[in-house]
Amino acid sequence: MKLKTLAIAVAALALLAGIGLLAKWKLGAPAAAGRVGQPLMGALDMTQAARIELVGPASRTTLIAQPAGWTVQEQGGFPADQGKLNTFLLKLAEQKIADTVSDNPADFGDLGVLTVAENGNKAEERKTGTLFRILDGSGKPLYQLLIGRDRSQSMTVSAYGGQYVRFPQDKAALLIGTTLYAETDPKEWLDKAILPAEAEKNFRSIRVERPGAKLLTFSRKQADSPWEMDGGTPRGLNAQEIDNLSKKLRDLQVGQIAPAGGTPASLGRAKLGVVEAHTFDGRTWRLDVGELKGADNYRYATVRETLDGSVSDAAQKKQAEAFNEKFKGRVFGIPDWDASRLFHERKEYLQSK
Repeated sequence: MKLKTLAIAVAALALLAGIGLLAKWKLGAPAAAGRVGQPLMGALDMTQAARIELVGPASRTTLIAQPAGWTVQEQGGFPADQGKLNTFLLKLAEQKIADTVSDNPADFGDLGVLTVAENGNKAEERKTGTLFRILDGSGKPLYQLLIGRDRSQSMTVSAYGGQYVRFPQDKAALLIGTTLYAETDPKEWLDKAILPAEAEKNFRSIRVERPGAKLLTFSRKQADSPWEMDGGTPRGLNAQEIDNLSKKLRDLQVGQIAPAGGTPASLGRAKLGVVEAHTFDGRTWRLDVGELKGADNYRYATVRETLDGSVSDAAQKKQAEAFNEKFKGRVFGIPDWDASRLFHERKEYLQSK
């Protein structure tokens, strides 16, 4: 696919996914097993897609189509990363069958393309394939693919690169020229971004409150002005560390959604640290972060956006509504390493003598 055509296809997918389902997109002629040079993914009407599954030996991800976009079922229905899904589907659509490797079922285990049923109903790492399925609203498969091992050099194979795949209904193992990276951990399909990427350059002030510690307030008069702490510039202020704090806020990501039924005590949220970021255009994001990390090395948080009373811009109000809808009622885990760096002590923001 030419670069211009690829760019147009990606843009079209992103636009269509944003309104809910990927609309009808011709992905090439139907592919038959063993037809070298044919598309791996045939023509598919994605308006009929209601569910996407990626099932591996150790974990599975189920994506559910909703009016506002795809969601991750195993993560409490939290929004999925639409761009990641679009990229994966586009990669499938671009693949051509490079070779027919074997039609001998005895070889399928070595290639990692056995079905679980063929393996005695036992899922087994590097032997049974990752099953990728697109299903309609009745549960009927619209597309299925077993994704197996990467091709690597061995005593009998001098070439390497590409990946073994198989259509479950066919008795032929195929080779494609690239690796699909079909992740089955549902956490990897979350829409992980918390704050907008452009927020950092617009921060007017950041307030940090840690249980049992003095409130810290960082502020600046303009976006290009130096940072102040506690309303002034104490001697030896480490402005670089304040810049680092703003970058940490910008880069925060959802690691996972809190397990269902978790209590404040079990989630380490009996005591909360608070981080508030205010912007020059009247937005405020407040993060309430658990003081203690759990056994899973996450610290659990909530977030909400509010607007100053002076904000009248309709687009800004709509953005805030969408943000709050995404995180409404959600308690989510932030990796402890990232969360703890938001709550440095006051001395960390002063130059060492």
